[in-house]
Amino acid sequence: ISACLVGSEMCIRDSDMGVLPDTLPGYRPVSDAATRVSLASAWNAQSLPAVAGLDYDTMLGGGVKALYVMGANPARHATPAQQAQLASMEFLVAQDTFLTETAQLADVVLPAVAYTEKDGTFTNTERCVQVVRKAMLELPGARADWAILNDLGRLLGLGWNYSAPVAILGEIARVTPIYAGASRRLLGQTGARWPLAPGRQDADGHATLVGSAFLTWEMLAAGVANGVAGASEQSAGSGALALSSSGRGEQG
Repeated sequence: ISACLVGSEMCIRDSDMGVLPDTLPGYRPVSDAATRVSLASAWNAQSLPAVAGLDYDTMLGGGVKALYVMGANPARHATPAQQAQLASMEFLVAQDTFLTETAQLADVVLPAVAYTEKDGTFTNTERCVQVVRKAMLELPGARADWAILNDLGRLLGLGWNYSAPVAILGEIARVTPIYAGASRRLLGQTGARWPLAPGRQDADGHATLVGSAFLTWEMLAAGVANGVAGASEQSAGSGALALSSSGRGEQG
């Protein structure tokens, strides 16, 4: 599976979780060997790739043979060449709440649920992690993103066995330092901004940034998506499958 880049500006949560092509969860670079070893151990994987994955334009420019799109609609904004590539994809999966232009091109459409129909957490562009609670019943056949991916992982032999969004949030808190300490209780009714763990004060009395040796408060002030360095020029070779996600969906 190629690493992926989100094609949405409302994607802070996905970026936090390592969806950018050259970062791991918490904006740690894929070149960080210690982080790769730690995450591989947590995920029962033999190893994690040490090179960056494919970016959005590369994936839509013929860099992959198959594409799994979650909550995004690249066909709406694609160039004619990208439209042709999407239409000729060997295998295209769309997971969304509506039959979007991309879903209409897909070989398989997996019906997801809207934010009012699921439990979990959302992270907004101010880095505020907030709990969302299910307010209405979903339509027959529609399922939460995490439940769809959980079953897909099991079918692929990955042994995923997440029972609820709270279990996913617990894993996020364990493996993503900027989310360390995250829990439903900590987030409460109003949420909390990451980094969630308290930092030591520097000589000027300002709290230091906890959980990442690569992020700075200046980068956060500029906006995480703008502050993090662009994708590495070195990328993985042409993959058979890539995953693209937008800002819709729950973390856990």
